[in-house]
Amino acid sequence: ANQGVVRASKDANGVETYAGVDRLEEDHHVAIHDEDATETAVSADAQLEAEMKVYEDFVRGMLNNYESLPLERIHNMLKMFVSTGEHKYDKNIQQLGAFLDKLVRDEVLEMNGGSYFLKKR
Repeated sequence: ANQGVVRASKDANGVETYAGVDRLEEDHHVAIHDEDATETAVSADAQLEAEMKVYEDFVRGMLNNYESLPLERIHNMLKMFVSTGEHKYDKNIQQLGAFLDKLVRDEVLEMNGGSYFLKKR
């Protein structure tokens, strides 16, 4: 059920406008953008981030006690110490790595030589 293509263009004021067309001329490129899929991915990322946020205090506590730890050790410690209750740790190592990398981007943590440590303030 192809419903045509949307062509983006700018008007004289530089405002981007969109118009539906039946087909593209050969010199135009098609960029497929599925808003529903993007919104779903964004909301899934936001949900995962919110779920991971509860573990930030645990990670900070670990790094406060041990100074620096590699991803695998943080993951194993979370599995061991946060194994019951409302916020039971059930994430995979890739999810934890992405969350810790976000904390590095947010300047909460630093990473060096494969280990994470608290950012010096």
